[in-house]
Amino acid sequence: MKLASIPGKWPTEPGIECLRNEYPTTIVIGGDTYASAVHAYWALATTDETARVGIHRATTALGVERAVGRAPIRQDWLHLRLTVMHTILRAKFNQHPELGDVLVATGDARIDYSISSAYWSGGTKGRNWLGRLLELVRSEIVAQRAGFLP
Repeated sequence: MKLASIPGKWPTEPGIECLRNEYPTTIVIGGDTYASAVHAYWALATTDETARVGIHRATTALGVERAVGRAPIRQDWLHLRLTVMHTILRAKFNQHPELGDVLVATGDARIDYSISSAYWSGGTKGRNWLGRLLELVRSEIVAQRAGFLP
């Protein structure tokens, strides 16, 4: 299953597009509320408070990119980013069970996430970490619903 960018407006009923990090749904992490997974990721990545405020105010993923701009990124971010993204995705799908239902409905399909980053994206040369993390969170949700995880 390939998750490519979704141009334009988001549908009112969540479908497969809700697996995208840009999908507008609130996520609470550490007492802070973010407008999407993209907002959470970049707000947690930067050390610049002005950039964080701009990220919180951004209404789109492009707005988040602009708010981050050239803001300083945590020195340890390369070591933290995978765990942070896992935390964000887990929060997103646990805090919004209807989105978790969409993720679980993908069954055991491989999720190939497509963006411009070779680290996060799949494809022939990508590492597909976003796809892998979605698959992991999917299995965690199934395990929770089956009573194997709290």
